[in-house]
Amino acid sequence: EIYSANPFELGVYVQDKMEFEGMIANVGLRFDLWNQNADYFTDLYSPFRTVVNDSTILYDKPNAATTRTPTLGKLQPRIGISFPVSVSTVFHLNYGSFIQRPSFQYTLSSQLPRVGYVNMRIGNPRLEAQETNSYDVGVTQGLGEGFTLDVSGYYKDVKNLVELAYFTDVQQSTYSTFINRD
Repeated sequence: EIYSANPFELGVYVQDKMEFEGMIANVGLRFDLWNQNADYFTDLYSPFRTVVNDSTILYDKPNAATTRTPTLGKLQPRIGISFPVSVSTVFHLNYGSFIQRPSFQYTLSSQLPRVGYVNMRIGNPRLEAQETNSYDVGVTQGLGEGFTLDVSGYYKDVKNLVELAYFTDVQQSTYSTFINRD
């Protein structure tokens, strides 16, 4: 494994707690920005294939078509609201959007043989961030003497999970890489 990379990432988060008569709201916004700063092979299905003279196909690692990774950014809102329904009952609602940038072992690390095109594993810098949307709705009821009962419902939606994929092209060159799946 030989690779060189200078990735960068930036995260900014702001939050405000607002208290109104009969209601409390926590509102936040996070912004993430990242770039793998790496080149990747443009042909996902046969990365080293090069077409010459509209008919000749060559497999050439050093001259295969590559593209530079773009800078990606994502806004993630978060909100939490609670308010009393009665003297001993409180309703609460939370929503949050979260992302997780793929780790470098999936995006930058590659295992290429010195000769041939067998058993290769190529990192995929174009992987999208894993996204999670989380919801929580509930009611808290005071029971007296310091005891409370909290009944809540939760829902979580996760997408762009990272999965290992295997590709074999028409020349029977096989390699594996990582892709996003839900």
